[in-house]
Amino acid sequence: HTGIVNSLAVVSPTCFVLGSWNTTVKVWERHPETQQWTCVATLADHTDAVRSVAVVSPTCFVSESFDDTIKVWERGNQETHQWTCVATLAGHTDFISSVAVVSPTCFVSGSHDNTVKVWQLNPETHQWTYFATLAGHTNWVNSLAVVSPTCFVSGSNDNTVKVWQLNPETH
Repeated sequence: HTGIVNSLAVVSPTCFVLGSWNTTVKVWERHPETQQWTCVATLADHTDAVRSVAVVSPTCFVSESFDDTIKVWERGNQETHQWTCVATLAGHTDFISSVAVVSPTCFVSGSHDNTVKVWQLNPETHQWTYFATLAGHTNWVNSLAVVSPTCFVSGSNDNTVKVWQLNPETH
């Protein structure tokens, strides 16, 4: 990498992804015969620092950036190591600082706009879309952690941690 590594996430025992200050996401895989780790893809769709990455499934992950977008990446062909950006999600009005996967069909993002946004996968269209904005913090939302498929926590520069409960019927 040519920039600070801000985040990494394990996709599988033989693959991990990392986000960097240099605006890229790199995909690393372990060769099955040599056991050597190699960077197999550099994903350069963001225009500012990639702050965090989170795995949705062995074939999908999300990255968020100071460019105020979230990118959803899906793996096409395992043999060619091809990852494609299948969605660019926007909605925050300031830097996005954290992302966490709640379930295979839901993730949340925290931002310097003091909010948490909920994003959902529509099972019929296979499109990721905005679902809700959760307000309650009075300063930047810096971190998110999942407790269960219907519960997560957010940490903020307002010196608070909030516990959020999602309705399992709607996400």
